Amino acid sequence: NIPVFTFDADLPGSKRISYVGEDLYRTGRIGASLLCKSIGYKGEIALLVGGMNVETSARRLNGFQSYIDEHAPNVKIVAIEETLSQHILTYQKTMKLLKSYPDLKGIWNAVSHSEDMAQAVMDSGRLNQIVLGEIKIYPKEERLEKQLRIDHNICMNL
Repeated sequence: NIPVFTFDADLPGSKRISYVGEDLYRTGRIGASLLCKSIGYKGEIALLVGGMNVETSARRLNGFQSYIDEHAPNVKIVAIEETLSQHILTYQKTMKLLKSYPDLKGIWNAVSHSEDMAQAVMDSGRLNQIVLGEIKIYPKEERLEKQLRIDHNICMNL
């Protein structure tokens, strides 16, 4: 008989009283709409996710893909890379995307470490060619929007 509330991460089926946090599916849809608008609703894009088995990544990705399917037939998701929410993997996976897809128009980072994504794009010399979107979790990323040109973010500060 202990009342349970979940905060930031839900536990479906846990008999919790309430969940306070992000609508993950909707966040994915919003991220897709922003990225699609930024690239003119056509072209190749890629996504960075923490892990496919992690609820936050999977639900954001489902929302993102549903928006693309419904509203952006000329946008193609060419790759989805798992970063395990690690700095070095985010950088390495972004560099891999940039080398593998020369026509890439945008990248959406559905987790964290956008500074590493942006740094890789800058290091590749393609900063003015790639639209970057992010989930903004940490305040330090604000400087990136000015220095490394992250085009849009969805802020997760509660």
